[in-house]
Amino acid sequence: MAELINENNRLFAFLKKGFFPSMVVFGKLENYFKTLESKNCFVIVSETVYKNYGKTLKSQLRFEDRDIFFQSEEPTLESLKKCKQMATAKQYEFILGFGGGSVMDLAKAVKKETNLKLLLVPTTPGTGSEASPYSVFVDNQKNKTVLSSYMLLPDAVVLDPTLLKSLPKELLGYSAIDILGHSIEALFSKFSNPVSDAIAIASIEMVFNTEKEEKEMLQKMQTAGFLGGLAQGMASTGLAHALSHYFGPKYGIPHSKAVSIFLKDVVELNLENSDAGKKLPKAGQLTKKKLVQGIDRIFKAFGIMESKIEVESFDVKKCVEHVKKDACTLTNPFRPSEEQIEAIIKKHIVEK
Repeated sequence: MAELINENNRLFAFLKKGFFPSMVVFGKLENYFKTLESKNCFVIVSETVYKNYGKTLKSQLRFEDRDIFFQSEEPTLESLKKCKQMATAKQYEFILGFGGGSVMDLAKAVKKETNLKLLLVPTTPGTGSEASPYSVFVDNQKNKTVLSSYMLLPDAVVLDPTLLKSLPKELLGYSAIDILGHSIEALFSKFSNPVSDAIAIASIEMVFNTEKEEKEMLQKMQTAGFLGGLAQGMASTGLAHALSHYFGPKYGIPHSKAVSIFLKDVVELNLENSDAGKKLPKAGQLTKKKLVQGIDRIFKAFGIMESKIEVESFDVKKCVEHVKKDACTLTNPFRPSEEQIEAIIKKHIVEK
């Protein structure tokens, strides 16, 4: 049978395209579980999430303690190997990835390795991992590796906003910035397309409106995060993500916080040095000026303070070279100079 998706073809990688999860369910997770005929699953979850929701899962699904892999830190290729061994030790009907970005990234990679069906249930709104064909891993040198394949996409996603109720305000704020990072950089990306542009704009507007609608804030944030994941999955991101890929794992900075450090400066740089601003609507809250003001407003609304990265014996030239080679720098709307990258870095670091 002819293969319509050939990821091994170099030209295929440069096509503007989009991949999507097979199904998205909105509402109570328990209601979806009741519809399942097959409930024998392998569970990938963080210890914190399992402590809060383990009883609910055990009442609805069929698994034992040996059927659980706990993942809290950013996944490594070693954790993928261990998790795959557990997932193939017996006959499971599907994988459940229940948690934040690290859990979902690992679950997606295990799905690709085992060919098991995958159900993802995000418990944080910002990563967009439930909607993207990417999985991010770190190596022993704390460098990030991004796996990319349509086979990483889940077979089903459940978006239940009640799972976000326990998140602290600051974490929601960083999630909002992470969503904006995915959506704005996808909108400006060289790889964007008409569909990813429309999705990105909808996501940005949704985030900017969350503070006005407290009652539905969690649902809007979760939906915006899903849309942001779709947009970045189609178009990739840009320089802010390239910088976060370098500083996040090396200095123990959570991804969303790392993005928040660089996003505003990168957005302003791109608006000044490219035609990216032409993609913004002619009216409304997404003009060039209001886009930057909106980022500031989210910082203020969620009480996020600007922070510096403490470094020691820091080689800025080596850092710039690393950032230049990041895949996300290649999809930035223009190729920033070494001097421009260095200026942004120096603005946000402080020597110990």
